Amino acid sequence: MQLSLSFSSDVLPAISGFAQLLADHLKYGYVAGLWKETLASDLLWYVKPQARDRFPRPRPRDSFAPSWSWSSIEMTQNIKHVKSEKNFTVLVSDLLLQEAIMEIYCEPESRINPFGKLKDAYLKFNTRLYPWYIRRFCRKAHNQMSRKNRRAVKDLHVTRPNHGGIACTTEPRQLDIGDAIIMLEFDAQLGREDIVYKNFDYCIGDPAYMESGCALAQVYLLHALHSEAGSQNSLDALLLLKRIPPINGRPNCYRRIGLMTLTNNGIYAQSSSEMFRSQMKPQIEEFYLF
Repeated sequence: MQLSLSFSSDVLPAISGFAQLLADHLKYGYVAGLWKETLASDLLWYVKPQARDRFPRPRPRDSFAPSWSWSSIEMTQNIKHVKSEKNFTVLVSDLLLQEAIMEIYCEPESRINPFGKLKDAYLKFNTRLYPWYIRRFCRKAHNQMSRKNRRAVKDLHVTRPNHGGIACTTEPRQLDIGDAIIMLEFDAQLGREDIVYKNFDYCIGDPAYMESGCALAQVYLLHALHSEAGSQNSLDALLLLKRIPPINGRPNCYRRIGLMTLTNNGIYAQSSSEMFRSQMKPQIEEFYLF
């Protein structure tokens, strides 16, 4: 990730030799920079922008990698993993996608080098998705921001303690996460062509904030991890997806746009599963992740 490659499409070919050596040694199946045997865990990567960047960079237009692979994002950025960042021991039983992945498809551009560029790649799932909303800029959701960058700030449409008791009046209502700690990391900068927002000028019901209202965009949460440390502490990781038009006649197609973690320290009694199901309307479907 720290190499400054001239073309993002060269990422997989650049590591293909090393990937083949590792595959032969580990006896694992290779898939777009990840491993089939540990895919449910490998998907829990996220981008941590360096201090000078503030926000992640746009996703490269010339990348041949699927959105669920770290190799699909701009190089020279920091890639982190949920397991290395939290004080939790992640067990195989904690990986909720272990049984949900129905098919792993990777078609190389060249049969001579199956570790190089890809012609087509997707994951097929049969599991529960939680429809929710990304919120773009809410004065009450963010304490510090300048007029210059305020429109770039995005988070999940949730109730936060720093709202000072004033709730957004948009529909739908915000997700109440209590005292849980939420972290939302986007894979890349989201432009107008990437995600569509609906504007709410009076989002907190106060005309004084008319010029600083919220904007909501539909996204989908894929619950990927639930880990517990003791009887009261828990960690959840969810992939953030956006729906896209059908690809090659396949319905229910999505792309990954980020990863969210929810850390519960025991003050909030409701479990993550109860929280999601009581406030969202989950849908179980067979879908493709490109």
